Amino acid sequence: MMGTCGTTFLVILFVLDVFTDIACGVELILNDHHIYGYVMLLLVIAPGLLALLAEMYKCCLYEGFCGRNATDWLYLLMYPLFTVIMMVLGTCHVTCHREAMYLRSLEGFVTAAGQIILNLYIMSRGVLIHSLAQTIHYLTTSDPEQIQSFQEADRPARWYWGLIQVYSLLISCISLLQTVTYFNECEKKTSSLWRLFVAVPFYSATIFYRVLAISLLLLFYREYTVVPILLILVFNIVSYKILGLDLPRSVVYGVASLLVPAGFNRCRNPKLQPLGYVSDEVRYSERSPEQLETLKERSKRFLALHLIFGAFVLGVSLVLLYIMFNFSQLYSPLVNLTILPRMFINEYIFPAIVGGFFSSTVFTVLYCCTILCCFEEEYIYPLTIH
Repeated sequence: MMGTCGTTFLVILFVLDVFTDIACGVELILNDHHIYGYVMLLLVIAPGLLALLAEMYKCCLYEGFCGRNATDWLYLLMYPLFTVIMMVLGTCHVTCHREAMYLRSLEGFVTAAGQIILNLYIMSRGVLIHSLAQTIHYLTTSDPEQIQSFQEADRPARWYWGLIQVYSLLISCISLLQTVTYFNECEKKTSSLWRLFVAVPFYSATIFYRVLAISLLLLFYREYTVVPILLILVFNIVSYKILGLDLPRSVVYGVASLLVPAGFNRCRNPKLQPLGYVSDEVRYSERSPEQLETLKERSKRFLALHLIFGAFVLGVSLVLLYIMFNFSQLYSPLVNLTILPRMFINEYIFPAIVGGFFSSTVFTVLYCCTILCCFEEEYIYPLTIH
């Protein structure tokens, strides 16, 4: 379990993430961007709804609706508050810690991941709250009088509140990175700070290029972006099934791995380990060298499949977009779709996605050659290999 400092950081990060997302959604609604605002608020309550459905599924599958089980779902109606309480109590109770990390992971993989893509999309569309609009105009204008006017203007506290879209985006990025790092790396048989020096850049690079790619596809493909997203999800789920996980867990991990690999080195007892988190009822056991090698190879195979499938689906989609974007009139006039200039997309966005992908590839290889070789005793996969 985490110490006081770690728990304090998680509570603050969780509260800030939820608060900025709610505030951003409300501001968008007040600025007459109702659809975007309501979608943002829906993403905030989505983890609670999913946890509620998961609790009902668990009762139906394992325990039935009787006695205490009939009311276990009630606390999830106050999902954010209950999560904070479980985080605080988790410093001294293993069960509370497990529940807190389970709920926290739902918020990271669902809300934070969704908010990153949504924020990038709506800002690229030119849906900007007043202060952010002024800032972007200042950064892009070449008029010296307007630049001087912006620099000399008095800004009350409310003006900085108008940058809530930026705050929401940055905190969601930190939240998703923290979630996947803890989910994959921190809850192990033994912990090591050194693995984070490889794992954090690996996850950051993967999140970076996938978020940019999906946001760009969403900007131009609109509703047809669901096709590459569904293909990636199907490939992720099939990959987990190939590695021997049960279907419900394959679906959960497959969806969580849309932006970054998640759960490839966790065990899979659905009843004792919600989303793979280790409870006090789960015991580590010694494994033979052959079993350790099998477990390492299984994780390497998933990371390879995640990289290859993502590169194939997103690569093909982006190549088609690049051709239509530069060699057809399909996206003309561009101002109807985005405030981003054509030159900026060609010279910065596309190269950034390619650079992020190559960085992710390098760190994937580095991760496999270091973490998967030097920390094999920490794997908590089941001993049965399918």
